[in-house]
This record gives sequence, C-alpha cells and structure tokens, in this order.
Amino acid sequence: MARPSIELVHDQPPASRLDASGTVARALAVLRTIADAGGEVGVKQVSDALHLPMSTAHRLLDLLSAEGYVERDPERRRYRAGLEWLRVSNRILSQENLPRLAVPMLTDLSRESGETALLSLYQPSHAAMIFAAKSDSPHMLRYEIDMYVRLPLVWGASGLSILAFLGAREQQAAIDRPHKPSASGEAFDEARLREKLTEVASRGYALTRGEKVAGAVGIAVPVRGSGSTVIGSIGLTIPAARFVPVHGDVYIAILKAAAARLMSRAG
Repeated sequence: MARPSIELVHDQPPASRLDASGTVARALAVLRTIADAGGEVGVKQVSDALHLPMSTAHRLLDLLSAEGYVERDPERRRYRAGLEWLRVSNRILSQENLPRLAVPMLTDLSRESGETALLSLYQPSHAAMIFAAKSDSPHMLRYEIDMYVRLPLVWGASGLSILAFLGAREQQAAIDRPHKPSASGEAFDEARLREKLTEVASRGYALTRGEKVAGAVGIAVPVRGSGSTVIGSIGLTIPAARFVPVHGDVYIAILKAAAARLMSRAG
C-alpha cells in the first residue's frame, strides 16, 4: 500500500494571531496540537508548536485538564485527549452529518470505478480543506489517505475543484498562503494556478497529476450547498499506472451524479 506525500497547511494559527487572541482560541490551539500529535504531548511540545511561553502552555493544559478535555500522566508529565473530549466528539459523530451521508455514496463510487473515493470539505476560516470521508479502492495498490488533516486548496483535484468556484476574496485568501511545491516538485506559481482555475471553472471538474499525492491522478467535482455555495468536493484518487484517459468521461459523470445525490440527501 503506497503512502502519499501530502503537505499540511497551517495546522496552527500564526503566533501573532495567538498573541492577540484570548484563552478560548489558545485552548483550542492546544487541543489541535494534541490531536495532530496522534498521542501524548509534553508542555514543551505545546509551547514550541504554538510559540507560547512554557508557563502559558502549562496553564492552558491545566485548564483543559480541569474540564476533562485533557488527561495528564503524572509520572511521565505527558498529556493526552481526555474522556470529555472523546464523549463530545462521539456525540457529534453520531449525528447525521455530511460525511456520514457521503459514506454509502463513496462506497458506490469505489465499486463503480475501482478506485479510492473521497469527500473533501472546505474550511473557510483557514482557506484550506480536509478529507472528511472516504471509501478505499479494492485494489492492493492504493493510497493511504490521512483524514482530517488541513491541506492547501492550490494543489490537487480536490482542492482546485473547490477553489475554482469560490468568490474572488476567498480565492485570494487561499492563494496568499505560503505554499510548498506540489508532491511531484512543481513550484507554486500564481499565474499558472489561475490558468488552471479558469479551466476547472469552464469544465466543471478538476483533473491533476501528482500534485497532492505523488504518482496519482486526481479527478474531482465541486459539492454545492444552499445558494450554490461550494462547501467541498467529491473525487477519485487513481494510481497513474492504472489511469486510462478514455475512462475520464465516465469518472466525471459518476462523480457529478454522486455530488448531486449527496446534496439531495442532505437537503
């Protein structure tokens, strides 16, 4: 199973934004740090990640511990997600939401196409996206996709099929972020990006090669909410060796049908 090379983007707010924000924003940033660490963290790790004084990081961890959102291992002086955080998260996940509605449709897409199907959701507050639901390809050769990791909109079919249909201000906010090269080493270039966005907007879908995931072809279409607002995208990730260009029209047709069906179900 191949593992993609995916760029994380702005997993934490800039230090300047945290300096100017209150306790709530800082506490949320601490929770994000713990979540992204995938296990336990120490005070110094939180301090370094958020560019905060050690004393401030310690105080925030103590506040979260008092509410049950964080648990402390007194022997190792490490912190991990607490039971209250798990309780709240599971309550949210148990509700009928878009990723949950998308799962059976993504399963159908994987069955029809033989490839990994993904639902991406747009995060306006960070001018980014996350993969929120997926159905893996039945083939042994497929990509292991990291879920709920904040990713840039400027690379890959999933991001471009969102970015191309945003308003001018939102587009510029995403473009103005600092960007590393694509997974295949292409340097970010705003002029070239705008050419791609014009093509995507004209065609109604995005098709990319090796941008978010090295060695993969991505195809995606936008998912629209109320008032035609773009809220995400549905796409396929296909190993380049298995991609047959003449099948492109079929992929696009089933993706557009899935996007329409999803929003019909979501109401």
